[in-house]
Amino acid sequence: MTASGGLPTHMMFLTLGLHRNVSNQHITFAMFSNAGVADPSASISVFTSKDGGAQASGGGTITNLGNGQYDYAPTQAETKGANVSFLFRSAGDTPINISIFTVS
Repeated sequence: MTASGGLPTHMMFLTLGLHRNVSNQHITFAMFSNAGVADPSASISVFTSKDGGAQASGGGTITNLGNGQYDYAPTQAETKGANVSFLFRSAGDTPINISIFTVS
């Protein structure tokens, strides 16, 4: 917890999940510099993991929505697991990890 009682910015949770093994889905997230400022021009690398397995480079598409907000459209294969995790990294920014339980 932060001093204000909220969740830290690098801890994000998706409550409704993604559909398992389905294409055309989206995950939005924000990138912040290590100083805590939104990064509207991040060069983002994506790493994925399914069901606690080894990481792989993301194969989906990242779209810059502006003001430090981004959209990731994972490939269908990246959603083929009960628990899928996405790690977003950019030099000088705080890494963002999003872990999602998929629904059938």
